[in-house]
Amino acid sequence: MPYEWNDQDLKEIRARGSTPEKVASYIEQFQQGFPTIQLDRPCTLGDGITTLLDGQDRLASLHAAAAAAGRIGGR
Repeated sequence: MPYEWNDQDLKEIRARGSTPEKVASYIEQFQQGFPTIQLDRPCTLGDGITTLLDGQDRLASLHAAAAAAGRIGGR
């Protein structure tokens, strides 16, 4: 299904470093769905889960810098 992008769509797609074709591909993937996976066990600390306590200050600084630069936001 071809998508008809308006000028604002194209501007936003390119501003995010993508292409209309790539975005259309993503949309098609979501419309078709994704295969389910079979988990063999729940994640636990050290086995799929990582604690952030050791790097909490560094991560908070990275978040603050990204927010100040306008790279974090919601719509």
